[in-house]
Amino acid sequence: MDVSNDLIALGGAATGALALATAWSSELTRRLVKEGKLSRDQWTAIAVDSARTRLDQNAATVDLTYGEFTGPLLPSTMLDGRANPCPPATTWNFPRDQQTMLAVRSAMKLTNSSEKIVYGKAVGAILIESIPNSGERVLDTEHSFSLSPGQAWSFWLEARAPLAEWALNYKYAEAGEVGHTPAWGSVWITVHDDNDNGVDDWWYPMLIGTPIVPIKDVAAGWRLRPPGDPKTVYFDSGPAPQRSRTYWLSRSQSMVLPQPPALAAHYAEMEKKNKKRREQLTAELEKQIASRSESSNNSPLR
Repeated sequence: MDVSNDLIALGGAATGALALATAWSSELTRRLVKEGKLSRDQWTAIAVDSARTRLDQNAATVDLTYGEFTGPLLPSTMLDGRANPCPPATTWNFPRDQQTMLAVRSAMKLTNSSEKIVYGKAVGAILIESIPNSGERVLDTEHSFSLSPGQAWSFWLEARAPLAEWALNYKYAEAGEVGHTPAWGSVWITVHDDNDNGVDDWWYPMLIGTPIVPIKDVAAGWRLRPPGDPKTVYFDSGPAPQRSRTYWLSRSQSMVLPQPPALAAHYAEMEKKNKKRREQLTAELEKQIASRSESSNNSPLR
């Protein structure tokens, strides 16, 4: 077995340097390779695991946390951060009110607990403060940021949809079809340091819920859930964010550390679903922006 060639196969000269330092740290591993008692797949698994461990040890510590939920809200039609609380006693009748927009939100915070600066991007239905500590929030579908050691960044994730889609959320949930959520909000968050050999931490939280329910004995009538009902709004991943990590052997050469087959298959399936969600979100935002522009052009004040 030509171990040098196997190292190169993991990603080239720069990759070989890291893999050599990690995978060959064990005298036992070297002896087993030399004696032919380790297969190519077993050796590769050891090399990859060692490299992942080394990159984990040098990675910046950045954590995403969820804050309080807000809503249901009646959002502004101008796609800005303005919204008014929806009175708890509000009721609606379909089809008359089914295009009325309703929103829910969750506060979120990224904290850099490491001793190095990190850089990131958030893409999705988020609200940020236009001026720090002003309380004024604006919609920003793509936001780049950097966090110094000890610094945190707070923002809000919003799920906004017409009542007709929130009603479908309820019907699918009652039928046990968890994967069907026409009304939702999501954000794709990535964070990394400036090391060529390093990691990307990423999260893809999805805000969903069933804030409206049918009114008993009232045909086509809908109302809000009682205040505080946990089914009003929640995250699909549960109460804690789920972090994923991409390992770079060399960012400059676009070389990613191979993943174990099971993990690679899991991430591939996750990315397939997430890509569909991002496309749906983008299409919905473009539709709303076009609708706003059309309303502005038809305004009698023009």
